[in-house]
Amino acid sequence: MNPGDYRFTYDELLEAIGQRESREHMVTSGIEFTSPEDLFEALRLSFDNYPNEYESMRPKVLGYMSRNIHGNVFKINQKIIEVSK
Repeated sequence: MNPGDYRFTYDELLEAIGQRESREHMVTSGIEFTSPEDLFEALRLSFDNYPNEYESMRPKVLGYMSRNIHGNVFKINQKIIEVSK
């Protein structure tokens, strides 16, 4: 898979909603983790449309996490899309 082939679920949802009226909300949450491997597994659901690609990037993602994510909580801003009938 080429990097340009990746589509964020958010973009897919907006396309599916089309012209229907919608509102967006954001909720901040955190994932507690004990190691980069633990966080990698917790984030797997975020890439459920691309499980093979996510797994193939394991060494690079773990390296990035080890170098850049400190502490034991990873914060995520989740979007909630409210769609009217």
